[in-house]
Amino acid sequence: MHMRTTSGILLSLCIFFALPAAAQSGPPPVSTTPMPIEDVEGVQLRSGYAVITPNASNPLPLASLTYGMVHGGEVEAQAAILPDAPVTQTTLPLDVVPGIGRNVGVAVANSSGVPASIVIALRDDDGTPVGTPVSLTIQNAHQFAKFVTELFPASAFGAALRGTLAIQSTTPVSIVGLRFSGTEFSTIPVPPAVSTASPGTIVFPQFAMGGSWATTVVVMNPTDSTISGRINIFDPDGNPFFVRLNGVSSNTDPFTYSLPRHGSFTLARRDSNGQSPF
Repeated sequence: MHMRTTSGILLSLCIFFALPAAAQSGPPPVSTTPMPIEDVEGVQLRSGYAVITPNASNPLPLASLTYGMVHGGEVEAQAAILPDAPVTQTTLPLDVVPGIGRNVGVAVANSSGVPASIVIALRDDDGTPVGTPVSLTIQNAHQFAKFVTELFPASAFGAALRGTLAIQSTTPVSIVGLRFSGTEFSTIPVPPAVSTASPGTIVFPQFAMGGSWATTVVVMNPTDSTISGRINIFDPDGNPFFVRLNGVSSNTDPFTYSLPRHGSFTLARRDSNGQSPF
């Protein structure tokens, strides 16, 4: 899913999470004005997904995902979602008008341990199937992100199509949807048509850096005890995703966190003044 706009898009991942003390940095001066960040606005877009895994006997931290729009270091719009449990079946609302840039993007990440056979189908408002369903396989620890206009031929949409996008999988997968109207966008809730048990990890199916997209991670501990764990960032093929946050680079090793009771911490790509994009 090529998420480029004339204004630039910022992807903000608000996960509640922290690094060891050596990697932490305090807030910048209050008067600091956000500056453009080269890794956000000056390089090509790279995408993948993020997985938060608590250490043994530790609970999951709280987490949310915030998307936004940035230009010249300034955030222009934001939208947020909460993590959803992996599902085997869901249906998303669909409203596509190619001529005015109205589109829907979907990202799917598979952390189930086995390959996932996916079927994606279009239906109009009357429930009538449109075009031929798309079948694909996502290997374990892999991800894909596409606009629906990249998944289906233009003939499926014509001048406009309003209806639903149905997704079925042979194993539970994590899904996020985005509704675009030109450069503006909003998140789409992912209701589980078939519920699954709560997982032992948190998976956000889309993580991006570059091409005016960025990701910021925040972790919060709501408990009365110290909690710890790790966050891995992967590319679409499940390989480690190299990213530099708070001056610390993640390559083959994951970021780790250890939070005191009710503690929190922000992890972000920062500008020359130490300011995060938002």
